[in-house]
Amino acid sequence: MNTIEKTWEEERERFIMWHSGSINTARTYRSRLSKTETYFTKKYGLLPDPTTITASEVGEFLGYLSNENANNYVYCVFSTFVNFLRFAGNANVGEIKKLMPKRERHYPSVRPYTLEEVRIILNMFDKYSFKSHQMQTLVWTIFWTGMRLREVLNLKEMDVNIEKRSIFVHGMRNRRTVYIPDALTPVLDEYISDWKNIMKTIEDHGENPSAYIFSFKDKDKKLRVAHDIAVRYAYEIKKNARRCGIDGFTITKLRWTLVVLLHKAGASSRDLKYQIYGPSLRDFLKEQWSIELYNPHLSLNDSYSKLEEWLLKPVE
Repeated sequence: MNTIEKTWEEERERFIMWHSGSINTARTYRSRLSKTETYFTKKYGLLPDPTTITASEVGEFLGYLSNENANNYVYCVFSTFVNFLRFAGNANVGEIKKLMPKRERHYPSVRPYTLEEVRIILNMFDKYSFKSHQMQTLVWTIFWTGMRLREVLNLKEMDVNIEKRSIFVHGMRNRRTVYIPDALTPVLDEYISDWKNIMKTIEDHGENPSAYIFSFKDKDKKLRVAHDIAVRYAYEIKKNARRCGIDGFTITKLRWTLVVLLHKAGASSRDLKYQIYGPSLRDFLKEQWSIELYNPHLSLNDSYSKLEEWLLKPVE
């Protein structure tokens, strides 16, 4: 066993810097790896060289971890450790991956939003200021495309093609192109036009504009990129939803509501899974809402058209 503590620490910092998209993510990775570091330091006196750790040693660590913690926590810590070993260049990572425990999925007990609640959510921001206009567009984009908050916040102008009715999504694990329905097209088009004017004003004042369409200037007149402060945006949306009478609002629930509504409108499971990405989509719908996805007779475009009719008319 090669015990080079410096190598471990250097690789750990590089790994966290490379994978972390936010302070919270960095803190999570560091916390998970600390469990591993405590075990190996206690066993060997020093942190080992991560490139020399064997599958047998990892198996012993997994046994130690499983004896003291719940299954899902074990999965999270172990998967982060495996990714760390792969990043460090461990040659045994193929054998180590075979030891990965299965994750137990427990879905929260939720109900989809009603059509009336969706109408309230889509109209809880006005257009009296650029910030309000931005928040409204953000909520509309999340609902009508099913994209995650961070996926929307990472959008650049080049990712949105109004003519082809498509948005290219830069996901951590899944890059895909999603469809822009009729209801969202004029909202996005108008917002991007306003955003361009804001960026041009910034450039005219000798400052560097942002390529991200959900960037803005804060109180200190500093240009902030929205994906760096996703927590603030999520809080702002939740606060306004509560003000409008919708307590416990979550973006995840809004995304799943779109799945249910499009399913009722006839969209296929293939289109739904591609548009509203989620590997557990089928299990979630079946377990929580007793919905079986079936082969429909409508295209995604027609399903969206039907959904737009429902939202324009108070018909359940």
